[in-house]
Amino acid sequence: EADKRAAERDRWYRATLPCIADGIITTDEAARITFMNPAAEQLVGVPEAEAIGKDLNDVFVVGSDAAADAAGDVGNAPTLRVSRANGPAIVVEHNTSPIVDERGALLGVIVVFRDITERRRIEQRLALSDRMASIGTLAAGIAHELNNPLAFVTSNLEFVLQELSLLKKDVDALDNEQGSTSWSDSIDAVREAASGAGRAAAIVKDM
Repeated sequence: EADKRAAERDRWYRATLPCIADGIITTDEAARITFMNPAAEQLVGVPEAEAIGKDLNDVFVVGSDAAADAAGDVGNAPTLRVSRANGPAIVVEHNTSPIVDERGALLGVIVVFRDITERRRIEQRLALSDRMASIGTLAAGIAHELNNPLAFVTSNLEFVLQELSLLKKDVDALDNEQGSTSWSDSIDAVREAASGAGRAAAIVKDM
């Protein structure tokens, strides 16, 4: 009776596991592969017939940069970069669980994993967009805060420039050559300051 139930259970597993979209790999207690469903075959690029009896690490090949991917784990399932026999590496979300008998003895391990490469790519693009949006908001805030004082500086420099120009004319009329030179230097200095303030205002406008 126990053997019959075990056989029925085995048939149920054999019928059900191939239908699951996630990759599933089972091993014996020595980490030798005993089963792979079609999804796992496609994800790792190795057919089940070729993988049976091989060490799990020879088929489910974790990349050397797995730790970097693990930093971006989503939820409770860790992520790994897995190399493929027939294509570029993929990022997978995975869970691993021991298979034990009724006495608690280890019979093997089951690994369930799914390809989240495209999801990770989208998440990275969204994160970049969020950062760019934050930078844009910061730039707009800085521009707004700088715009008002720059407007005061620019308008006041223009006013001073006009006043100095009028004073220079008065000095020139008195034919005071030394004074004329002094006023010319002052006007040039204010004109340069106004030009610099105008460039700064243009930069703020671009921001």
